Amino acid sequence: MVFILTRQSRNIYVYKNKILLWWGQRTLTSEYGGRVLKAFLAAIAIIGLSAVLYFYVIDTGSDIDYNESSYIQEEIELYLAEASSELTEGESYGFVERFEPMDDWLLITVARRNFDADETTGTSGLLAIGKLQDSGWEFHLQGEEVFDSWLPLLPEKLLPFELRKHFRTFLQDQTVSRVIPGKPRSTNVGLESAYNLPYPEGKAFQISTLPGESYHKGTIEHALDFDMPEGTDLLSVSDGTVIAFRDNPGSGGCDKKYVDDANLIRIKVAPKLAVLYLHLQAGSIPQTLKTDGAKVQTGENIGKSGSTGFTCNWTGTGPGPHLHIVLEKLCSGKVCGSSPLNFAEFGSGDPRHGIAYVSKNLSPEKRAQLEEQKKQEQMEAEATKIEQAIRGFTPIYACSTLKKCNEADLITPS
Repeated sequence: MVFILTRQSRNIYVYKNKILLWWGQRTLTSEYGGRVLKAFLAAIAIIGLSAVLYFYVIDTGSDIDYNESSYIQEEIELYLAEASSELTEGESYGFVERFEPMDDWLLITVARRNFDADETTGTSGLLAIGKLQDSGWEFHLQGEEVFDSWLPLLPEKLLPFELRKHFRTFLQDQTVSRVIPGKPRSTNVGLESAYNLPYPEGKAFQISTLPGESYHKGTIEHALDFDMPEGTDLLSVSDGTVIAFRDNPGSGGCDKKYVDDANLIRIKVAPKLAVLYLHLQAGSIPQTLKTDGAKVQTGENIGKSGSTGFTCNWTGTGPGPHLHIVLEKLCSGKVCGSSPLNFAEFGSGDPRHGIAYVSKNLSPEKRAQLEEQKKQEQMEAEATKIEQAIRGFTPIYACSTLKKCNEADLITPS
């Protein structure tokens, strides 16, 4: 029986326990072919096994699967722990939700929490973008310049293009060094608007749900959710007339069965426009406004924020107090759509996440006080002008009554 092994131009022939090595025109024989063959084959086996083990270690032992779920989660937790070290004492970033990676990009939602408060209440949160680099996942939180530079590069299915402007912090037409999430920013934007933010002057709150997000679809597409604690004073954003209200004991929670239990007040601000304030705290609407047709002034207290109706916190374990507000379109007295709420405090690119918007909404009393002060200042300015005119007219009149008058005396420095 003859075995033939071939590698390129070299052949090995085994015949009756003798080995014949054929290489070109040369032939070698060995009486100890059996032992040599066994040794030769053993060497080949060792080399082959070594190669298999080597590639197994290289390909599977040290090659990390960066898209493996547990690895991604570990990287996220490490990043959030590092980011939390930059917050004030008692605060931290907590993981909320992770979207499936797509084309080496990852999107996660993060809650900023305070250990001194109830972590299961509130809806305040941020986004963070992850990008797969050669060394692993790199993350940047909303409010960082890198986050803004990565926004346009995300796959459309991960975050729709029309929503990205709401998450951008650094604007091309403004010089901003850094906007820290949760910290007020300048509101001197020079933007004229008929509406002010729905909470007292100097207060600052973030927007947790933007137009088009979550349940903000259809007739409430342009609604905004302001994240604020239970019991925050709410102010009317404009003059108007109450056309609907509900102020029941009202229950609430993270279940659609509570959707009809939300307390509310609807104020008509124009012939075909009304502002709806939703999820109000039970019993918080002033008695004077619990009448259809009641007149409301800009800055007037209309109730307090609450969690009545269908509201959820970040963990989905219970209600999340916030204000849902929407500028509604009215058709024949019925809601038929919504329009954007362009508050005077908004700047270019607003509204968006990660900004604590500082209100300039004044109470009617303070507004009247400032108007009276302004009126008084105008009257004083007019009186000063009249007095100056009289002083200038007196020497001219006196000079005109004299036969001899030095007109040079009438010239006084301005």
